[in-house]
Amino acid sequence: MKKKAVLIEDSLGKLYGTKEYPQFPPPVASSDTGSNKVEEKSTTFTEIFWLIVAMTGAVGLYSFLLKENR
Repeated sequence: MKKKAVLIEDSLGKLYGTKEYPQFPPPVASSDTGSNKVEEKSTTFTEIFWLIVAMTGAVGLYSFLLKENR
């Protein structure tokens, strides 16, 4: 019975904006942020070109196989 009362209290608190949420401390940044750098890799034109060619080939192959089965 207590579980049901808690659920009703939570839902009414959310509905009317009276539910209190626990306060969490703000995240603290570490002092050694220089060693956590992420390398960005630039995408070349040839990678994009071959990706488009591969996707077009995959769709064409799928379409060809689908027509063969009908």
